[in-house]
Amino acid sequence: YTSTGPQLIEVNARMGGGPIRECNRLVWGVDLVEEAIFCALGVPARPVASKKPKTCIGYNFVNAKRSGKLRSTATFEKIAALPCVLTCD
Repeated sequence: YTSTGPQLIEVNARMGGGPIRECNRLVWGVDLVEEAIFCALGVPARPVASKKPKTCIGYNFVNAKRSGKLRSTATFEKIAALPCVLTCD
């Protein structure tokens, strides 16, 4: 809270969750874990990143509307079989 009211900030001393590492590696050619290790060892982080994206990636998390049991994974299996899909976990 500040003199002008609450201010939204984000401070993380960690890599983003989910598929962030893999997305950065595939799109920009930069391994975030490798870069974090370099930083921890005092090695200057100067990753060689592509000037243009190498590919386009999208991802989505499916959340259940309510708790219960998953009865079928057939939809996920159909999605995973598509040639444009890298993974469907």
